[in-house]
Amino acid sequence: MRIRQALKNIPKVLSIEVTTRCNLDCVYCTRKAQQVGNIDISEELIQQIDKEIDKFDRIIICGIGESFLYPEIYKIIEEFKEQKFCIVTNGTVPIDFEKLNKNYNVEMLIFSVDAIDKEKINRISRNYNFGNLIKNFEEYELYYRKTRRRIQRVLNCTLNEYNTCQVLKLVGFAARYKFDTIHFSLPRGKEAYIKENQEELKDILSMASKKATENGIYFVDPFETCCIYLKWITPYISINGDIFPCSETLYTNKKLGNLFNQKFSEIWTSNEYKEFQTGAACVDCKFLSNCRLEFS
Repeated sequence: MRIRQALKNIPKVLSIEVTTRCNLDCVYCTRKAQQVGNIDISEELIQQIDKEIDKFDRIIICGIGESFLYPEIYKIIEEFKEQKFCIVTNGTVPIDFEKLNKNYNVEMLIFSVDAIDKEKINRISRNYNFGNLIKNFEEYELYYRKTRRRIQRVLNCTLNEYNTCQVLKLVGFAARYKFDTIHFSLPRGKEAYIKENQEELKDILSMASKKATENGIYFVDPFETCCIYLKWITPYISINGDIFPCSETLYTNKKLGNLFNQKFSEIWTSNEYKEFQTGAACVDCKFLSNCRLEFS
């Protein structure tokens, strides 16, 4: 789907930040610079989301914190049982898959893994518990054998100066643990690194794509992907209730309003959102600037 068409579609998917807590310290993460501390989503904000939740078919749990450090993550997925969930995690916090998927409404788990060699991963993500990651993969296999309930699993790697030599190993790692998709991301805010190393990155990603295809894994090239989720641009609710129309406006802090004083129906008809639908924010979007796709 083209971006202009996706912008016209009123979103049926919503991204929610549930915690700013994190057990890692990744080199490319903005969490430390933002000095947000350790905050969980409030019960009051959940109640506000609950009032509007019937407008959405899907929820993405994603933020600068680790999703499974939110103490009530199982509860919120169980309570919003009519919505399908996608959860982004670093994979190092133990997951109870039966409890997680009690209502069979978790359709995707995105595991962020930036290297598989201990020395490399410790340079990128200090305190990374690789043993817990593998244990989660093994627990998922046991869960699947028992229930035959499949959860799509995506291995995501954010490319940086420490891990280009790990790209092909990561594809093999994804194949070993039977992942459906492998997704490579470009580091937001490090456009100079991307530009200086673009040819090297494209070459290694081309080899990775071939290896993924050979192993039956769907490959997502960061130079050919964009911000459309199914057929929508995903709005984002931050930990304090601020509403952003997409991840780029979140990054540049261009919010539309706050859920405590505005309904989504009011947001969708606001002048600010209508301006967003014209593609005004896309023109200078650093995410799209790295992509081969044109804004069309």
